[in-house]
Amino acid sequence: MIAAAHFIESLVRTKRMTSVDKWAVSRFMQKELDVARELLLIEGFRFSFNVSPGILSIVDYGIQLLGQLGEVGMSPSSLELEILESDILHFDTEVIANLTHLRTAGVRIAVDDFGTGYSNLMRLARLPIDAVKIDRSYLEGILTKDHKRNSLLDSLVGIAKNLDYTIIAEGVEQQEQADYLRSLGCHLMQGYLYGRPMSLEELLHFDVRAKSTLITPH
Repeated sequence: MIAAAHFIESLVRTKRMTSVDKWAVSRFMQKELDVARELLLIEGFRFSFNVSPGILSIVDYGIQLLGQLGEVGMSPSSLELEILESDILHFDTEVIANLTHLRTAGVRIAVDDFGTGYSNLMRLARLPIDAVKIDRSYLEGILTKDHKRNSLLDSLVGIAKNLDYTIIAEGVEQQEQADYLRSLGCHLMQGYLYGRPMSLEELLHFDVRAKSTLITPH
């Protein structure tokens, strides 16, 4: 198993990211969806895919993707597309048109690694976005009681909350982190505290309900 961080940069540099995006979505729908169908019976469960500006720049990609979902009997609301904040700088009108079309149909759109891409906040506020995933680097100050780091985290959550986004914290490993994030009003969390990377087969035997990351903010 190779972590994405070890090969994503190479894919971007060699301009192969778009073809890999297509392959990943196609493989899931053609070979893995049948294994995963019972997971979709869980209320609120959805599958997430990271996608690059390259694939979102394809004319009518949104229409094509919705067509694929229809062919395999998968509801658009069962899918979430994640885009890196750093990629927002490269968005053109076709990317925004595709995202808008998909979101209108029920696909959720999330910004991954929020807080690391130095995107224009005004531009971010105008994009068709449902959720932001706060990068794990902002959580490091919780355990060390780093006031400055925590102030940045508080501000980041505040911005997302004021923009009415669903707030997801990445890289939660300790209960202390979860408690602090809950106090800030984070809606969802992911990380080793809840589960480690696993195959679809392993996920089928994983008690998703008992490990639910849904949080009721104070």
